[in-house]
Amino acid sequence: MVSSSIQDQEIKNRAKKLNDEIMAPCCFGGTLNQHADSALTQEMKSRIVLLLKRGLSDEEVIQSMIKHYGPALKMPQSQWQRIRATPESKGFNLLVWFLPFIVLIGGAIIVSIIIRKFVKKDAVQQKNPGSNASGEIYPKLMDRIDAELKNFRS
Repeated sequence: MVSSSIQDQEIKNRAKKLNDEIMAPCCFGGTLNQHADSALTQEMKSRIVLLLKRGLSDEEVIQSMIKHYGPALKMPQSQWQRIRATPESKGFNLLVWFLPFIVLIGGAIIVSIIIRKFVKKDAVQQKNPGSNASGEIYPKLMDRIDAELKNFRS
């Protein structure tokens, strides 16, 4: 009795996970768990539980759902994967998984380069407040210093 209860709980957990991974075919705007009121969604959820009780793996359940509901929805063969909430992690779809990290790392590198330039520029200007980024003193400032030195000596 206890092992049956544990097995039922495992099937329930796997079914919940699959319901979060499979798109609701009514509008493909959300997963099965997000469309609990649709009759087709209820049928699909029941089918998932039935397939899991038969001993199919999660991937086999997904493939069965694609085969069963794909043609019924008159989706072309190339769009059968649309039933998945997340793209498969193989081939070109790997770009979906890695692109956000690549963009994040690239953005961090660009931001660090910009910050370093500003910090370097500020350090030079603090060292010579009347100078530009290359360390040269502005001509107007030099003229003013010369004029004040003449006035001071006189």
